[in-house]
Amino acid sequence: MNTTRRFRQLLNEPAIIRSLGAHDVFTARLIEAAGLETVFLGGFGANVCFIEAPQSRQELERIPREVRHPLLVNMLTGGVTPILTVEELERLGYKIVVCPIETLLAAGKAIQRVIGALLTRGRTDLPPTEMMTFAEVKQLLGLDTVLGLRDRLEKH
Repeated sequence: MNTTRRFRQLLNEPAIIRSLGAHDVFTARLIEAAGLETVFLGGFGANVCFIEAPQSRQELERIPREVRHPLLVNMLTGGVTPILTVEELERLGYKIVVCPIETLLAAGKAIQRVIGALLTRGRTDLPPTEMMTFAEVKQLLGLDTVLGLRDRLEKH
């Protein structure tokens, strides 16, 4: 099934769609590996309604009562829209919740930690709770498969 059909199928299912914004392939693979239904990269190829930046809980509650289309809502940390849980948004009637830049915000903080470690300790290795291992990155990206293919091609 192609991605547009799958997305339309998700829209017709009763559950809310959870999505994170991905700003690079690595982040998209992490989101996919975590089992989220979608990765927010841009246009969906399906009809949904997005009301820009509701500024209160009352506005978030009012929109699903007045708009009769599948609704997408941004939960942007630091934005003007109050952050509600996925469960609250689903109860209100939203179909898609997107956290568009939270992966970028978290990655920025992680990069700052690595820079701090380099400047203060002279090395960049952090505890396993603060960074992925190289083995985890290789597994996520499927590098062993790619390298195995290269080895097989070189033998022939």
